[in-house]
Amino acid sequence: CQPEADGGGIHKCPFLIINSEFATAPLNIFTIEVAGREAPPPAAPLPPGSAGFFVDVTLSQTAKNFIVPITVTSDDPENGVFTSNLIIQTVPQAYFDQIRTIYSDPEDRSLFATPANDGISNILKFFSGIPLGTNSSQTAADKLPKISAEPEGGGGVTVTFEYVVDPEAGLIAIPQMFLPGSGWHSVSESDEDATLSSFLEEDKRRDVWTVEVPSPGGVADQIRALMARFAVTGEPTAR
Repeated sequence: CQPEADGGGIHKCPFLIINSEFATAPLNIFTIEVAGREAPPPAAPLPPGSAGFFVDVTLSQTAKNFIVPITVTSDDPENGVFTSNLIIQTVPQAYFDQIRTIYSDPEDRSLFATPANDGISNILKFFSGIPLGTNSSQTAADKLPKISAEPEGGGGVTVTFEYVVDPEAGLIAIPQMFLPGSGWHSVSESDEDATLSSFLEEDKRRDVWTVEVPSPGGVADQIRALMARFAVTGEPTAR
């Protein structure tokens, strides 16, 4: 979606309607309604297997990702009133500018899609500076985020978070940990037991967080369970 320049949560969202290549006749679309707003239908019937019809709908939303209902009426003999939900996903402008030149299928453009079939999502590649559209399973291992934990004397644990970030992505990673009874905690430099080291690697930056997690009760109460993850956030220009 393209946010309006004056903000306020107004987005212009294009989506595509296609008459299947297996259809036996042109499709006449009568009405299109998205989130209670009407959109103009195509002026002519859509032939089977055509490139489709783009619809621009203006939505008022403040969330970065949201779901809106859609209703399309047509002369489809089996589904004359089509209802579903559109999943609207806003992405960094730089991401959109890259991904739209690589993939035409909206599903392949999704942040969490893995269209290169290498198990690495688009957003992870974009965040880490791994080229979008490439199969990087063999070459990107050193750039992917890593989390490790080592037991320490006294029953504590040292947790290390390491990742490579492309500063041009406009995103930041927040290491998070979960201890039973404590909930999720976002690690920051204000934590007295956390240390951040950063290293420049060409035009990328490698961050290494080291977090010392002491046992609440010494060796007799050593840490036996801990979960850790990364949260990716930021306030980039979105589309």
